[in-house]
Amino acid sequence: MLRSLVGSEMCIRDSYNNLGNFALCDGKLHLASVYFSNAMKACASLGDSPSSSISKLTLHSVMYNCGVCALLRRQYHASLTSLIPTFETMKGSALLWRRTTQALSLIHI
Repeated sequence: MLRSLVGSEMCIRDSYNNLGNFALCDGKLHLASVYFSNAMKACASLGDSPSSSISKLTLHSVMYNCGVCALLRRQYHASLTSLIPTFETMKGSALLWRRTTQALSLIHI
């Protein structure tokens, strides 16, 4: 359905990521995780290569969103699995550090 509306795989990836963010803001965590999962699949189908800095940043932003969603669903190990690889491109983000330390501290409680 979405593919017929927007056409390209890149638009599909961005659309799923945006829909995931809207669902996350509405508190619909499971729906958001479905959208983020679809965005990750679209990244894989595009073949986002690690050498391309733009595609890496896009992939890491989707992974960050997946990590935040998993953290809010109290799946702390899954959150860390998504958040830790994003340090390569987002290490200057205070929110990334906060979310990662939050997940680490909640694992050990």
